[in-house]
Amino acid sequence: MERHQPALDRLGVIPPVKPARPAWRATWVAAVITVLTAAIALSTMVARWSTLLLLCAVAAVMAPIELIWPLHTRPRWRRDAPTDVVHFMVNGLLKNVTIAVALAVVGTRARDLVPHSFIHAVAGQALWLQGVEALVISELIGYWAHRLSHTWSWWWKLHKVHHSVGDLDWLAAARVHPLDQALQRWSFVIPLYIGGFASSTLGIALAVFTLQGFFVHANVRWRFGSLRYLVVTPEFHHWHHSRDPRARNTNYAGKFPVLDRVFGSYYMPEGGEWPTDYGVTEPVPTGWFHQVIWPFASAKR
Repeated sequence: MERHQPALDRLGVIPPVKPARPAWRATWVAAVITVLTAAIALSTMVARWSTLLLLCAVAAVMAPIELIWPLHTRPRWRRDAPTDVVHFMVNGLLKNVTIAVALAVVGTRARDLVPHSFIHAVAGQALWLQGVEALVISELIGYWAHRLSHTWSWWWKLHKVHHSVGDLDWLAAARVHPLDQALQRWSFVIPLYIGGFASSTLGIALAVFTLQGFFVHANVRWRFGSLRYLVVTPEFHHWHHSRDPRARNTNYAGKFPVLDRVFGSYYMPEGGEWPTDYGVTEPVPTGWFHQVIWPFASAKR
């Protein structure tokens, strides 16, 4: 346009002028970006503080219990505990993010394929009934997801990070590879969401999953009598982490040992015997970062 500008001026023709963008539009875009950035920062801060508060609350309950009723006598603060604290904090921050992404990308689209009448029927149930159904469904799916994490080599690369703890205690539950944590939780959260269960039901299921995990890893000598045959206890789960050949690939259930009895993976010796040797046979890297990249270097247990 600039090359023809003199000729147009001589002819008295005024070239069209491209209108400038309204100032309010740029201001609006900047405001939206600012609000979103602030929201992300605020949510991260809230998640960080809530995760820290959860860590303090669980420690305040479990540490005295392990101190008073220890199964194995060991130092109060194991050498690799700081690494597990980092696992606790990082996984706590990532947990909600990974679940939200999975529901947005997969859950929402898959839910559109389910008849609305079915979704409304499930959502219209009493919360207590939804809770019972969600517990049964999540336990059944969780059993097979856990079992596959031991039998599929690519998944075991991730899951072995959790089994690398040599001295089992409540904090050992936090040592989970972020991808392993995502897969384990996606396995039951996505189906429950697709099925129409209320968000509060999903939240309760996740809370039970998390809190019970700390307890069953605890270094306590409680056996719970006949109750240990009905619900998962520290004794049951300690055998799952044992390096004893008799207990290899057993006790996958997260809440009800009956599933291991049904599917042939149950192991619980009588006579009050407890495992004494935990962990994996290969060298375990130290530090959070090295444990996160470890699965991509070796898969042998």
